[in-house]
Amino acid sequence: MWLLLLILLFGVLAFLLKSYLQHKVSLSGAHVMITGGSSGIGKAVAVDAVFRGASVTLLARNEERLEAAQEELLRFVREPDKQKIQIFSVDVTKNYNAIEDAVNMAQEKAGPIFMLVNCAGTSVSYRFEETPLEDFQVSSVSVVNYNNKIKWFQVCVNFRLYQK
Repeated sequence: MWLLLLILLFGVLAFLLKSYLQHKVSLSGAHVMITGGSSGIGKAVAVDAVFRGASVTLLARNEERLEAAQEELLRFVREPDKQKIQIFSVDVTKNYNAIEDAVNMAQEKAGPIFMLVNCAGTSVSYRFEETPLEDFQVSSVSVVNYNNKIKWFQVCVNFRLYQK
């Protein structure tokens, strides 16, 4: 049930973000932070944000993929003096304090976070008929994905509230 709700929520958020970004919105001078930004949807959003003029911070666990994504993003930078592309290897399932540290360091270099795009998560992948019943129930995967999103939002909201 939780997994289905998370998938539905992610789909709605992806649709709204796509609709928002399709209107040729300029992100010049904005700082966009993307979790799960080293691959997939996170990296695609990062490319679009950089193309629109944003400074981008990518966060993910795999440092090699992060470095490759950073190199790719640097090709889309339009204003080298203004746009920053930074990466942080963070595994939020093991240390929630690492989130706060990454947000602090990212904002020191690129300014306050204008937009948080949460694409980090884990999944279980089997053919449908081979998927254990437990994986359809509230599992540690669902809890990790849910808690991950909540913690990122809390940290970023707290930084926004106390910056003023």
